[in-house]
Amino acid sequence: MKLQTFVMAATMMCSVACVNAGHKRTLPLAFLTMDGIHADGSGAFFAADGFDGDRVYAITPEGTTSVLAGGLAGPIDVTNDSAGNLYVTNFNNATVSKVSPEGVVSDFATVLTGPSGITIDSSGNLYVSHFGAGNGDGDTVLKVSPDGSTSVFSQGGLLNAPVGTAIDKEGNIYTANFNDGIVLKILPDGTQLQIAQIDAPNGFAIGHLAYANGRLFATGLADQVIYVIRPNGRVRVRRNAPEGDFPNGITFDSATNQILFTNAFAPVSGFERIRLRNRRY
Repeated sequence: MKLQTFVMAATMMCSVACVNAGHKRTLPLAFLTMDGIHADGSGAFFAADGFDGDRVYAITPEGTTSVLAGGLAGPIDVTNDSAGNLYVTNFNNATVSKVSPEGVVSDFATVLTGPSGITIDSSGNLYVSHFGAGNGDGDTVLKVSPDGSTSVFSQGGLLNAPVGTAIDKEGNIYTANFNDGIVLKILPDGTQLQIAQIDAPNGFAIGHLAYANGRLFATGLADQVIYVIRPNGRVRVRRNAPEGDFPNGITFDSATNQILFTNAFAPVSGFERIRLRNRRY
């Protein structure tokens, strides 16, 4: 496996307010902050602004970055359905927004306090993990059906401020606890299995998850590393993050067979890439 730095000469296109003002403003990627990121399989991907932001960015395979939608309420994570619609968790108002390919935002579902990670299955059901309020009192992963109705997928037990989520081809949901570093596999019937635990010496362990090649990839914020977690629970450091970075957003890009990750809560000038050797996802 080889790590490559993908430095994008990207620009951010004008927001609606800027267009209405009669001029066009561009900014380099280094002015943007991002939380969760998501590749859609075409080579393009999307990024959520974070809990103190209100935008979702679209980034083309060529690296051009534009504001796809604004007016969100602390967007944390993003996923897409087969029709190209995005679904975004809003940390600050406990909702999931739907964003059309044209950037039209609508309310899709009301969820629990502090929604964080989001992923989608082949039937269009969403799975939303809930960090909760304060220092993280959430203990639930909700299932959101294609019509926007919600139900409890898994609750209590080992869940302790779950954040990042991912899904495998069998429909198993993976999530990781921000507070204690426990990584869970949740079976389709909601049964929780602990598959690993990552030390959280500073009170926080994992930001987001990605699933690829039969393995989980996790961003270790406190330790400034990318972890790879095998099905047998073995955890190893896959890559140290660049000095001074705290990796957070992470995604698998099937178009290039690469893992992408980016810095947490600070402007970024590029995305780190881990090239995978084979395709078993």
